[in-house]
Amino acid sequence: MKRIIMGLLSGILFLTACGQSAPTTQTGPQPDHPPSTSSPLPTATATRTALPSATPTASITPLPTIPTFTPTFDVSTIVTVTSAPQAECPIAKPAENLNFNFLNLIPGIDIENRDHAEENILNFLDTYGAEPLIKYLRSEWTNEWRYEGQNFLYKDLTSDGTPELVLGLTSFYIFSCTDGRYKKIFELPPDGHVIAPQILFSKDNNRNGLIELTILIGTWTGGGRAYQIYEWDGEQFRNLVLSDNPNFPDLAEIWVEASGKIFYQDMNNDTVNELIRDSGIMSWLTYSDALPWRNKRTYYQWNGKNYAPTHHEFTIPEFRYQAIQDGDLALSQSEFTKALSLYQDAIFSDKLKYYSVDIRENLQINWIRQFEMSQSGNISPTRHHILMILPNTLASLPMPTTAS
Repeated sequence: MKRIIMGLLSGILFLTACGQSAPTTQTGPQPDHPPSTSSPLPTATATRTALPSATPTASITPLPTIPTFTPTFDVSTIVTVTSAPQAECPIAKPAENLNFNFLNLIPGIDIENRDHAEENILNFLDTYGAEPLIKYLRSEWTNEWRYEGQNFLYKDLTSDGTPELVLGLTSFYIFSCTDGRYKKIFELPPDGHVIAPQILFSKDNNRNGLIELTILIGTWTGGGRAYQIYEWDGEQFRNLVLSDNPNFPDLAEIWVEASGKIFYQDMNNDTVNELIRDSGIMSWLTYSDALPWRNKRTYYQWNGKNYAPTHHEFTIPEFRYQAIQDGDLALSQSEFTKALSLYQDAIFSDKLKYYSVDIRENLQINWIRQFEMSQSGNISPTRHHILMILPNTLASLPMPTTAS
């Protein structure tokens, strides 16, 4: 198989040497500010190559999107956490006609409450306990700053038989009972919009008896978002996302663009859920720098200590150079049959398109024109740009059933 692939690679090198260089398909964070108004658009001349179709040719067979995973972690080695001695909480006073005004935390308005948010919560918990506060939050509390997660949770996260209280206030807090009083045992700061991190998922996905908190830690102006996963290790909450720098494990995060998402699903039927990340397509003017973009799906597997990326794939290729890129990726992941098929398509398929400078410039001109229309208030930029302009959208990559 490897010899066949090497022979095809020689043909591909000859093929690609005759064409234009192709742009990278990597995605990355966008700036935390909207772009400035663009200069007037150039007018496309009649000699330009026609813009390719907005969607891939219907007869192109989609690439496999649910790979066969070899487990990297032996489930039989999972050690379920032994329950800790039950925590001793304060004796609560009768709770009648309580005042919850201290939860008014609008930036720039409720300054006094924001300055003493942690102190006010701890005083309330030590006086009345958590139940009245949870009842109020479930029935009354709304938060106009909420993005996609939830702002509070009341569950046993430390396996001591007593629920912890998780609250997104001015910061993201976890409060726990210790020696008859409540104390803060974890905190994450707000993002650049002064919005506290929020809980996206709370579930024991790695099957060790402890609930992991998958947390939205920040949202950027262009819609990009960052996530972290935290779990109690017996002494503190530890970030489970594998870090590129072992000296700063708590800084590791999972990034998605405006149309991206993350979710959990057991991909190899070993009862341990994998985390699946769809990078999405970046928005704003920076999109035109590397047309055409494609969604990149990354699978993170539990290795007994961290969620680590183990497999990657892109949406269906539309151009020949994209099929070559996908073949290289498949080869690097030892998917030899898939790589061979992609290299053959790059050479022989009449469904894949050639790429050129003219096509790139036409894509850029159309993108910028639509962007400027959106800036005038006529079009919603993120949805219109992603669903109408891109030749390959998230719809090109069927989603497995989400297991949250």
